[in-house]
Amino acid sequence: MSDGFFRALWIILPTCAFVEILLRGQLVSRVFEIKSILDKGFRTVRRNKVSDSWKEKALLGYSRKIFVISLRVFCIFGISVVIVLSLIFLEAVAVSRQMTDVLTDLGRWDVMLSSALVALIYIRVRTRLLEKPIQPN
Repeated sequence: MSDGFFRALWIILPTCAFVEILLRGQLVSRVFEIKSILDKGFRTVRRNKVSDSWKEKALLGYSRKIFVISLRVFCIFGISVVIVLSLIFLEAVAVSRQMTDVLTDLGRWDVMLSSALVALIYIRVRTRLLEKPIQPN
């Protein structure tokens, strides 16, 4: 019984930590920020009264903003992956499992599906408890 508990625990804790780090790192708001910049770019391109040279300058500025925000998103995602892998490693050490077994388990489809379900349930419960939808700040 304890083996099943620890197997479930090593999926639940890192998954919830991963979701929380992504949300606290304002990943959702960064994605919406990229979307709004893309919308501005599309509106600029569609305008007939704006000269092509001005459109090029505006699109260059938009692309720089998107690049910087994308770097932030990559950093947030990378940091969260490192933290989650550290949690998985600590849990593996705590229950005396081999790291190769843990990494093999991470690649299994049922573990990935379980982790996705845990993430969805965690987001749903978190949203209900905080009474605030997940959206940009």
